[in-house]
Formats: sequence, structure tokens, C-alpha cells
Amino acid sequence: MSYKRSREELKKYRKEVANFIKNYPIMHHDKEWRYYVLLTYKSTSRPSSGLNKRMEGLHKRLSVSNTFNFGIYVNEYGSYRSNPHHHLYLYNDLNISECIYRINSYWKHVGISKIDYFDPFRSVDYSTKQIGDSDFNDFHLFE
Repeated sequence: MSYKRSREELKKYRKEVANFIKNYPIMHHDKEWRYYVLLTYKSTSRPSSGLNKRMEGLHKRLSVSNTFNFGIYVNEYGSYRSNPHHHLYLYNDLNISECIYRINSYWKHVGISKIDYFDPFRSVDYSTKQIGDSDFNDFHLFE
């Protein structure tokens, strides 16, 4: 039996998830997010464990020796509930050039990536706007 949340419960849950994402690096690692990464797919993909396997592969690509690497990613659909993509909040010891190189060299076979410095004034709430809409719209630790 699946549990359907009311609109107010869903709004509250999304806010809690956004706060969790914002506070996670400080509470668990005494760090701040360094990068925000948007990851899309080349063609219309169906939600499956294959998408999360791609994220595991990316994590391995970023986990080079002597680097500290963790994050949280949110799965979301694009327009018309198709075109899945990920919002990744990332901490990595690599400088931005090396981080961009490592992400792009892996993700170019999958889709398009956009990497930027994390801006604490941009709302994490945006990436959680679909949390709970479907089984796909969730979040995962990137560790």
C-alpha cells in the first residue's frame, strides 16, 4: 500500500530535504559544498537502477588518491516528466579545473554536464521541487 502525502505534507517534506542537503556537509564532514553540478542524459532515458549506476561510476572517477569526495544528488525529470537529470551538490578537494575535467571526461559518454562553484545564495529548494512526485524523484548520498 503506497502512502500519498497531502500537498502540505509534501511541501514540508521538500523543505526538510532542502535543509538536510544544505546542512549535510557541515554536520557530517565540517565542510561546505564546493561545487554544484547539473547532469543530463543524451537521449530520453527511463528511470532505472542504470541511472544510479552512472552516478556510482562518476563517484569512482572523482575519487582519486588523496582526495576527499562526497555529495548528495537529487533525481529529477525535465519537461513533460521525461528526460531525467541530476542536481549534484559536491565537495571535492580537486580544484575546479580538475573537477570539470574528471566529470566531463566521464559524463560526455552519458550526456551533458554543467559544473560551477556552489553558491549558497542560490536556492537548494529548486532542486527539491519534485521530491516525492514519483519513485524516481528522490535523493541519494554520493559517497
